[in-house]
Amino acid sequence: MIRIILISLISLSNYSQCKYEKDEIDPFTKKHIIKTKHEVFAFVDYRINVIRVQGVKVDNQRFLKVWIVMKDSFILAEKDNLMLLSDNEEVITLPFEKSISSDYNNLYYNSGWYVTNLFKLSEEFYNVLKFGKFKMARVETTKGYVDFNISNSNKDSLQKVLQCIY
Repeated sequence: MIRIILISLISLSNYSQCKYEKDEIDPFTKKHIIKTKHEVFAFVDYRINVIRVQGVKVDNQRFLKVWIVMKDSFILAEKDNLMLLSDNEEVITLPFEKSISSDYNNLYYNSGWYVTNLFKLSEEFYNVLKFGKFKMARVETTKGYVDFNISNSNKDSLQKVLQCIY
């Protein structure tokens, strides 16, 4: 009984630290939609080549929304991958299911070419990502790859957004 109470209290404290961009019932579909604020997850250069993540939940389905920003235009083809290397050297692969061309973003703090992609998360994959610790990310394409560092200050960014869409 005490164990259940402790788990509940920990969950509540984690939930209370969550910052949401959206937490509402859609007026048309009546589905509960939750979107966390996005977090910087990995980078080559903090201002230009960067990966940001956001947790999204629509009713009971979870998604990981990923922004990939680079200084040059690029295309992610169907079956290209976002790969994550864990601290224990395990590789997690998230395949892109359709081709995506980058768009230009001209903001004073983060100009560059970007794509966004929504990865649907099964319960098993959600738990692998939520409890994993990652040290590098790679965008792998048919033309090559770009490696992104995951600094100690950003190591928990992925878990932070995923724990908020439990």
